[in-house]
Amino acid sequence: MLLLATMKHKKTDHGILFAPMKNICVPVDAPAASRLNSGEERDGDLTELNLNTRDFGLLFSSGWARAVNDRLGILIDDYEDERIEDREKLLDLITLSEVFAENTGEKIFRKLAELAGVAVSRKNSIHFYF
Repeated sequence: MLLLATMKHKKTDHGILFAPMKNICVPVDAPAASRLNSGEERDGDLTELNLNTRDFGLLFSSGWARAVNDRLGILIDDYEDERIEDREKLLDLITLSEVFAENTGEKIFRKLAELAGVAVSRKNSIHFYF
């Protein structure tokens, strides 16, 4: 089962907004995507996957990031932001992530495939904030 957060920013006890550094998200609809692109997203605008250090490292050590970058002609890398909007590229992302899930047994790749599937079903994009 895919457990995803639905808000991008969280408040600390001191009322300061904190945005996780390693985050993959899909806007819930076109207006939410527009708000995300302008930095004005609201609670509930996003379906998110916040990556812990281990899972983030697996994206690179497993070869997943390189395979995705090569296949889709994008740049997913540390300290880079990237988004995928094209339906065919999203479908390729699903396929590649499922292959890595099968080959490694790591749940993070299944979660990525599911999140990309959410983007396809919403006719929207997936965003990588690293």
